[in-house]
Amino acid sequence: MADDQALVASWLHEESTWQQQFRGWDFSQLTSSGRISFNMSEEQLGWDYTKIICQTVAQFADSNDENKSNEIYLLDLGTGGGEYLEGILARLSSNEKKLIVYATESYEPNFRLAKQRLTHYGVTVIQSESDSLNSLLPFTDDGPKFDLIISRHTCYNIREVDRLLKFKTGIFITQQVDGTSGQDLIELFGHQPQWPFFTLAYASLTLKNQAPSMKLIRAQESETKDPRFNNETLAFLQFLSQNPPPQDNEVEKMRLYMDGIHQKINKKLHETFKGTIEEKIVKTNSTEIPINIYTPLNVNKDKLVIYFHGGEYRLGPEYKYPIWLDDALEVTQHIIQNRTAYGVNETAKIGVAGDSAGGMISASLSHLLKGIDFQILIYAALDILGEMPSYKEFTKPMYFLTPEFMKWFTTHAFHNLDEVKDPRVSVLLNRTFKDLPPCLFIVADLDILRDGNLEYQKLLEKAGVQTKLVLMKDVIHVFFTLPGIFPQSCAEAVDAIRDFMASI
Repeated sequence: MADDQALVASWLHEESTWQQQFRGWDFSQLTSSGRISFNMSEEQLGWDYTKIICQTVAQFADSNDENKSNEIYLLDLGTGGGEYLEGILARLSSNEKKLIVYATESYEPNFRLAKQRLTHYGVTVIQSESDSLNSLLPFTDDGPKFDLIISRHTCYNIREVDRLLKFKTGIFITQQVDGTSGQDLIELFGHQPQWPFFTLAYASLTLKNQAPSMKLIRAQESETKDPRFNNETLAFLQFLSQNPPPQDNEVEKMRLYMDGIHQKINKKLHETFKGTIEEKIVKTNSTEIPINIYTPLNVNKDKLVIYFHGGEYRLGPEYKYPIWLDDALEVTQHIIQNRTAYGVNETAKIGVAGDSAGGMISASLSHLLKGIDFQILIYAALDILGEMPSYKEFTKPMYFLTPEFMKWFTTHAFHNLDEVKDPRVSVLLNRTFKDLPPCLFIVADLDILRDGNLEYQKLLEKAGVQTKLVLMKDVIHVFFTLPGIFPQSCAEAVDAIRDFMASI
């Protein structure tokens, strides 16, 4: 009974702490009307709706066909309060052609707001009947015909769209919510989708059946999750939805954000290390670098691992390449030469290890230094030039590490592209891989850095280097540093590390 009460008390305390930390869902990409933000990027969705519209209008404006009108007719279906259309009009340029714009809206308060907002732009705002898949639009057959009809999230009747488009030349561009992604979100909250049939495939089929004169040019859906994600990855993505990154990617904010993620997720694991932790300063030729020394209770004096994890070597953008690599090199050299001062035997084997950028540094040091006996590369940043196929496969934010973020990293870590191409740090560009120390690769299967690691493993194996590859299925970059939310994946990776070190 006492144990049960203690368990309940512990659970209540954890729930209370979590609720205090909970900052709410991230709706920063939604406007006050509940629609996707005007500034939603192509990187986030896979397309840029605003850019597509502006480019289409520009194509009409640049057309010099003598048989075509000097006017461009544009219709915005379900304009809401007109805020999005207002933003579009501010960006549009129709050159010598006159842009004639209409907008419809069924909701009375929004209709009044749209008239107030758009009238001074010369937009004709018309109140329509309630939006549905069968709604009729408030235009007669002998009324205006449109070069471009746009619909952002509102229901539309494709037969009515077909009726109002200019024959053969008219274009309809729509961006919709729901689909499979929306249904996944609804089910996540424990509800059933209201319109389970409304998917991209359904919309495409409806167009084919109900508006056969229209030709489908492009159909695309933005996914919020990869069906390969395991439960740990899904839990991490749910955590990110409640703890979104800073929008401006300012360096200090990103450092605080990443530190905060690790603090929250790994909180239960703090102070669980069984052994001693000592902080020490290593003096190099140019600076003093703090290191942490972890000594387990049942210490094995035959092996020592130097782990790189994003510090304490000096970091960019304050200190760009090669400063951070030289710092790591000097510290490693110092430990190799003074190994007994770190609790191991004179004959102890010394290895380097690290994840992501730390893995990149570990691989570099294995080329640059003698005396390294093994290396452990955990989803190492080996293809920092972004030339491998996995860079194109994992472009969406749901994979956490994106090509856009890698570009941000290289911009802050290097002065220029020539430095990125230096074989000292881009180890794939080395000419020889002979006589390198044995290497364990732990690779996340759903990571843009995956193929760089797979390629490097092949190069080492071909050169006769002892290698072991562990491809972690269904997880993304960063999993290894977050055992609080990836316990099973981390345990599997740690077992692989333990087995590898035992074999050395």
